Amino acid sequence: ISNRSQKLGLDHLGIQTENEQELQAIKQQLDATQVPIEAQESTACCYARTDKYWITDPQGIAWESFHSLSEIPTFNDQIPVSDDENTVACRPAENKQTSCCG
Repeated sequence: ISNRSQKLGLDHLGIQTENEQELQAIKQQLDATQVPIEAQESTACCYARTDKYWITDPQGIAWESFHSLSEIPTFNDQIPVSDDENTVACRPAENKQTSCCG
């Protein structure tokens, strides 16, 4: 249960695959539903770089199908920055996708 969005409740569901072939098999099943699919390749999400596909079901729940490619050292691939006001601030890495988990 998430409270990140405007409403409380289920934010999204995820299906993790063991390899790219499994992810492509799920993608074929998603294609058969004729629901719009959002593809994200090599996306930084939490502490992993992933390939993923998103759909939204008829009840409005987002479904994430993904395959983790590698670990990343910082949350969402952020680069630590230091300034006089905030020594622990983070900013998105340059030229990186920052979309994560919906």
